[in-house]
Amino acid sequence: MKKTVIAISSALIMAAAACTSSPAGYVVKGTITGIDHGKVILTNESQLYPISDTAELENGKFTFTGTIASPEAFLLYVDSEENGTLNFFLVNGVITVEGDIAALSDATVTGPQVVMDAYKLSKQDDSLLTAMRPSYPPDFFDVLEDPHAPAGLKAERQAEYDKAIAQILAAGVEARKLYEAYARENPYSPLTVWFIANSITKYPFDELAAIADSLKQQPALQGNRYVDRIVEYVANAQGIEPGKIVPDFTQTAPDGTPLSFSSVYKKNKLTMIDFWASWCGPCRRFNPALVKIYNQYHPKGFEIVAVSCDKEKDEWLKAIASDKLTWFHVSDLKGWNNAVAKQFNILSIPQNVFVNANGVIVGKKIGEDALENFIKEQLN
Repeated sequence: MKKTVIAISSALIMAAAACTSSPAGYVVKGTITGIDHGKVILTNESQLYPISDTAELENGKFTFTGTIASPEAFLLYVDSEENGTLNFFLVNGVITVEGDIAALSDATVTGPQVVMDAYKLSKQDDSLLTAMRPSYPPDFFDVLEDPHAPAGLKAERQAEYDKAIAQILAAGVEARKLYEAYARENPYSPLTVWFIANSITKYPFDELAAIADSLKQQPALQGNRYVDRIVEYVANAQGIEPGKIVPDFTQTAPDGTPLSFSSVYKKNKLTMIDFWASWCGPCRRFNPALVKIYNQYHPKGFEIVAVSCDKEKDEWLKAIASDKLTWFHVSDLKGWNNAVAKQFNILSIPQNVFVNANGVIVGKKIGEDALENFIKEQLN
């Protein structure tokens, strides 16, 4: 079968790679013991570039062929009662997979050097996460979610939860150091390009701008969409830093009429652009607190224009009504391809940008814990 296949791995979301294209393309061949027949699936799980391919498993063996211009991490799994998946990195070249259906995630992967680099880093990453993964009492989540749980027990479990989150974040920091070290030693490696593209918000603007200038001059990386993503991000970021005049935009309100952002911010002391979606769990969980903040500070000159990264209008409108969001709303219903989200370099939600009555950006990426104090200070 000849099909371009790219895929993304949740285990390597902060650190896989992109690679150059090759006329020879790729061959992914493997042997899976413990099962003779079935379907093997490759998928990138990407919302922007959803691509998948299927191969027949015959006598425990399978083969995928194709070409890939912007390689990345992907996952492989067998359509069976076994739920295991294998995360690895796809590039043009020959890649082999050897594993057992009962422990597919532990399969051995061999291939070009960048594949092996990603495989090694992934195993180191897994070891860090395993070593630092918190343990939970059997009733951990039940107590946290039970509104009738004794206050003392709930406080105890909450403290354990906070400690667990801190451990998970610390593991992430240590894992990032592994990839940063690799990037320093291999500045033009496809692995480095993918890592930067997927952790782009972690870089200071000046550093990222220098990286973008350097990467786009590399002939071997021409046509790599992750280089393009970095370059585009830098270009857009130049106009949306604090102190800059906000670029105006117009999108469609729930009633079908166009709404321009400038028609809102000019009438208020402080306006928040809230990037969200009906399907975004963190967005929805924070909405009740945001409603309280809005109700308190709206009479003092605070306004919100919510830009939705939804695709389904009914779900968008249902969430607005359910969460009692009485501020302005717009969307082009293109999901992550929302034109305003792309214009403002929004790679994750919830996210925000704050603008004063003169159109000057006064803040962005203000966290939930700091949000109310920031609004209060700006209004004063």
